[in-house]
Amino acid sequence: VKKASLIGVEFDKTIKEGNQLQSKWSHHPLGLMYLISSVGKNTLHSKILNTITCENAGEDAKKIILEFGPDLIGIRALSICAGRFKAMAEIIRQEAPKTPLIAGGPYSSASIKDILASPPLVDLVVIGEGEITFVELLTWLQDKGPLPSSLMGAVVPFQGQVQ
Repeated sequence: VKKASLIGVEFDKTIKEGNQLQSKWSHHPLGLMYLISSVGKNTLHSKILNTITCENAGEDAKKIILEFGPDLIGIRALSICAGRFKAMAEIIRQEAPKTPLIAGGPYSSASIKDILASPPLVDLVVIGEGEITFVELLTWLQDKGPLPSSLMGAVVPFQGQVQ
């Protein structure tokens, strides 16, 4: 894995829901930034997309996939953005069907069975604080190739079940 794209799924400006969580103001995606910084000595070129800053998050994600060509894509969301998470996962699957797609963050940790139900939205879910698991996953992928069937701190779908 040489390139990774991490996507923080929140509300985007194309959706006009008019609720208090949709705002013209943004914040830095510190959790995603921390994950990238935790890689440390490993070399990883990365792009972070924070959908709250997007005019059209789906199109921005497609552009990153096309132009940046990540070897790994990560996606995270709060539970209140579960619908946007699912929509973004579907866009990613359509645009990069062979690229490993991992999930993390509050929604993923709390909704593992929903996310990994058949067919799974993602290939692997990182549970809780993911900086150690993220580094171990990158090391696994660099050393061994395909996604692991088990990894400490993660849940993977296996034959219609989660493990």
